[in-house]
Amino acid sequence: MIIRFPLVFCTLCAILGIVVGYLFPSVWFIPATFIALVIATIIRQRDVLSVMMMVVFWILLGASRIYLSLQDTHSSTFGETFRTLQIKAEEKAYFLIDRLESSGLDDESLALSSALILGRKDMLSWERRHQFSEAGASHLLALSGLHMGILYGVLYLLMVRWFRHSRWNWFILPPVLLIIWGYTLIAGMSTSLIRASIMLSILTICSLDERHTSSIHVLALSALIMLMLDPGCIFDIGFQLSYLAVLFILLIYVPLSPFLVISGHSILSRINSMLLVSFSAQLGTAPLCMYYFHTFPILSAFVSLLLIPLTTLIIYGALLLLIWPSNILATGLNIIIRLEDGIVEQWIKIPGTTIHDLHPNLWSVVLIYALMFTVILRFMGRSKDIISR
Repeated sequence: MIIRFPLVFCTLCAILGIVVGYLFPSVWFIPATFIALVIATIIRQRDVLSVMMMVVFWILLGASRIYLSLQDTHSSTFGETFRTLQIKAEEKAYFLIDRLESSGLDDESLALSSALILGRKDMLSWERRHQFSEAGASHLLALSGLHMGILYGVLYLLMVRWFRHSRWNWFILPPVLLIIWGYTLIAGMSTSLIRASIMLSILTICSLDERHTSSIHVLALSALIMLMLDPGCIFDIGFQLSYLAVLFILLIYVPLSPFLVISGHSILSRINSMLLVSFSAQLGTAPLCMYYFHTFPILSAFVSLLLIPLTTLIIYGALLLLIWPSNILATGLNIIIRLEDGIVEQWIKIPGTTIHDLHPNLWSVVLIYALMFTVILRFMGRSKDIISR
């Protein structure tokens, strides 16, 4: 019996085990996990039976991991070391914020720049956060794969691109990983940012080794790593929204992207791609947004078409300002940030952009996702592009 998506299969079983272990915690999950592993190893050549035992193993492993987490068995030494690193990272983050402020950014621009590149949203007013939420652009304020991808683009252009095919390719891996994870630590180590960092680390290693890798397997592996390190993150809203957004992009955008190319119209092709990426992520997170936040911004894909390029300019401009303080650059950045704020402010004034007072129950959300996955797998699951990109 061949499992087409082994890492996805293992991750789903582990998630099921975590839920079971959370609802019915028991110390017996731990010895049962080892027994299941031994049996699965012994009968590994017996096809269906071996697959069944691997299902049992991964479910028991997830249940054991959440049980150990609930018992708080982590060593205090590790916890103290990690807290020390976090304190030092916060000090570095506020040092960078002070550097941005001394460069000539006004209060509003400083607040948004700090949120976009350092994940420090405490300087943003409640009104500003509410405006972004109403416009369906709150994901821009939460550091995620979008922001990490923008920053990784600089690393790729300056380092990975030039060394990936040379004999010195592995020498750039330590500094690249150090920059990725150092930035993640300084930016507050949000769930979505850790997910993006794990995926970029894996993709960087595969790129330097010149190996083809499946994006959906990389996503599953990053989820499995996070769940083994902290099984409780499965109940975190950020974890759920982040992984569902990327999963739907892989399931919808990736197989349809070749059909978006318009010959001789590269700008239109890029606009189509951005719209479909935003629509895919919005579709994947919509049921959860309705369940947790009781709202649904139906036109967020279109406002993202305007805000994502501006956000990219703001991030690059703020990074450049950290390296080379300049009044001219600060003035330009202030103008771009005011433009983004103006777009958000005017967008939420358009009637019907957001639906309010939505209160689906948990089972309704589960059924909606089951329906969506059924439709996607029915019409797109046969495409090899899903696992070849």
